[in-house]
Amino acid sequence: MPRTRTTRTALLGATLALLAALPMASCGGETRVQNTNDGARADAPGGDADGPTEPGLGVGDRLPDVVLTGENGRPLALRSLLSDAPLVVTFYRGGWCPICTRDLAAWGGRMDELKAVGGTMVAITPERLDLALETRTETGAGYRVLVDPVHEASKAFKVHFTVDAETRARYEEYGLLINEANADGSWDLPAPATFVIDADGVVRWAFADWDYRRRADPDDVIRAVGSLTDRP
Repeated sequence: MPRTRTTRTALLGATLALLAALPMASCGGETRVQNTNDGARADAPGGDADGPTEPGLGVGDRLPDVVLTGENGRPLALRSLLSDAPLVVTFYRGGWCPICTRDLAAWGGRMDELKAVGGTMVAITPERLDLALETRTETGAGYRVLVDPVHEASKAFKVHFTVDAETRARYEEYGLLINEANADGSWDLPAPATFVIDADGVVRWAFADWDYRRRADPDDVIRAVGSLTDRP
């Protein structure tokens, strides 16, 4: 049964309530969630025994041969988009995540700059297609959205993780049911990550971090694309 807008709004509200309950710290005038030792931490492994120390493909790695779900609901090979290279590939957790939507919305004002230096952008998410399309509409950014329904892409890009039991219990306490937003009903997510891929399918710039609060700077991404096209 398709999720209603009210339920999606409830997911976002639950996320905001959870963030409000975590310890906060002031940084440069902006309030951010603070990592502590009492369980109020980012939900990714962050280098513990359950996950790799550093997430993400590195510069020089090749674009994985993965198939995702396109905006029309049909399978789409990620490599088929290389004709639009340089290709910016970014992973986000879902429209329920206010930090993700803020980051995507920031790109709404920078997409013309990205296009001016010859780049295109695709956003990959594990959330259901109807929600992914809604997220794109609400963020107002002109990126192409692809659904990673069984986490093939996030695993291939080395940014995949499963929310641990302790964090899952805390999320459930606040009504944040990620499994209801994910296409496969799982508690699996990608770490925030952005990659710049050249026409040969080689990673030329990369950012990935287990901390869900940290995102690639659009200025850095646009410069990286411009360095490939000689259009700084």
